[in-house]
Amino acid sequence: KLWPTHELKLGLLAFSERTALPIDRAFSESLLAASPVVLQLVKRFAEDWENGGYERSRALLDRNRDAVRQAAESVGLALADPDSQISVARIDLGRGGPDSAVLHKELLARGLHVLPCAPFYWADPDSGLRYIRVSLARPYEVVSAAARTLAEAYRHLYVDAT
Repeated sequence: KLWPTHELKLGLLAFSERTALPIDRAFSESLLAASPVVLQLVKRFAEDWENGGYERSRALLDRNRDAVRQAAESVGLALADPDSQISVARIDLGRGGPDSAVLHKELLARGLHVLPCAPFYWADPDSGLRYIRVSLARPYEVVSAAARTLAEAYRHLYVDAT
């Protein structure tokens, strides 16, 4: 998932030029399943990345991840994957505080949408309740404000309640 585009998906396949397998013919069916709009979006994204877009994206994600990290640390939480380079951050909610379902409900009431991680842990949903997922591929001001709101909600539910 190079670009967070919700349900606009396009499968990519990398293979050696030396392969003798009929990869082009086998893969052409998958390309036919992609809409022309999705193909144009992917083409434009790739062109942008060639012209500095990748560096701009990396800088934005790094800055936003740092804002989320700082807000989480302000209430005693930490990033679950501090060295991650993907466009989301998981916050480890620890064992003593509210789970992500409770925090998610509180955040929705405050106008903030994040994802509780239980659905991502399909084999053990209870383990996913200890994490909440924040999108980083948004403007810095939006992510920074959201991170502060998340910290305030956590503080309200756990820190102030104890």
